[in-house]
Amino acid sequence: MKAEKSIFIGSACILLMLLASVQARAQHIQLSPLIGYQTGTKFKTDVRPLHLEDGMELGAIFSIGLGGGRFGEVSYSHSFTELSLDQGPIYTPISHLGINYFSIGLLQDIYPKKKITPFGLLALGIINYNPSEGNVSASNQMHISIGGGMKTKLSQKISLRFQARLIVPVNSDGTYFKSGSDDSGYNIAGGIHSLQADISGAVVFRLK
Repeated sequence: MKAEKSIFIGSACILLMLLASVQARAQHIQLSPLIGYQTGTKFKTDVRPLHLEDGMELGAIFSIGLGGGRFGEVSYSHSFTELSLDQGPIYTPISHLGINYFSIGLLQDIYPKKKITPFGLLALGIINYNPSEGNVSASNQMHISIGGGMKTKLSQKISLRFQARLIVPVNSDGTYFKSGSDDSGYNIAGGIHSLQADISGAVVFRLK
């Protein structure tokens, strides 16, 4: 996980410095509150698979125009779900789970001067799994996400944004969910073991 944090922090610092350097001359600065729906997934562990239920998500995206229909973006979203142990025909609940997604990335409008434009995006970041039960520990993973969608301008200051993303959690050192007071838990080996997807809609407010 140290390697993942180093990669994310280094990339975040580089992007933030780039964003800071262009903020004064940015063509657009936007803030986009969003609401969406996220699919569940399974993680293979050394015991049994862990299952995440589908869930709603809330968040926001801060975007700075870099020119040519390109935006640097910093985003945060929070998903509400349930962590369960997959025991074949049944799922045994372990904990309610809040999932925090911190992302930095780039978005490219295909037709930036038109009222309706498709776009593509690429981002990386950190996923924080935050169980609500006290006997289950929190855990973190790096993620890479790719996606696309559509923007529709309603006025010079307000637009609508609809998007879909594929989210790929990446474990360089593995992830461990501790459960109980005896240090027992579920170990997820390093690598890519699951995929998630989400769809969301946002209202885009142009601040500059």
